[in-house]
Amino acid sequence: MNVERRHLPWSAEDAAALVLDWSRDAEWRAAVVRMDVEPPGRARIGQRITEELHFGGRTFVTPTTITAADERSGSFAGGNANAVVEGRRTVVPDAGGGCTVVLEVGVRMTGLLAVLNPVLAGGYRRRLAAEADALVALAVARSAVQPTSSTARSADPTSRA
Repeated sequence: MNVERRHLPWSAEDAAALVLDWSRDAEWRAAVVRMDVEPPGRARIGQRITEELHFGGRTFVTPTTITAADERSGSFAGGNANAVVEGRRTVVPDAGGGCTVVLEVGVRMTGLLAVLNPVLAGGYRRRLAAEADALVALAVARSAVQPTSSTARSADPTSRA
């Protein structure tokens, strides 16, 4: 199981709204081509997800199901004829502000392709790390305040700028 942890400058509620709604994965996961979620919305037990993504020069379609879910986490399991996938996404509020997102994913090729597992393991780790980094970049970009002519004022409360 590959695990990546990242701090986000968002509340746990805001982070969970993005991370636990698989239909929004394309916002932070570059490899995602399509994500069908039924029923739509945040993770709930029994929710069905069909993910189409590019990896290693190929397109993969992987059906999964949410196997456990609560306000700040969701577990999934599934696979196709070539692979089995499982994992969990968890959002933890940080005492100092913001939150930590924990992404856990395990992918295992099956059948004749199982011999590729050692070769593909590094690619899976790098992809998950890149997705976690992209999530941070998205959070930082969306949290940044862009000054305008009406809001570009000094941080000094005595300023008359």
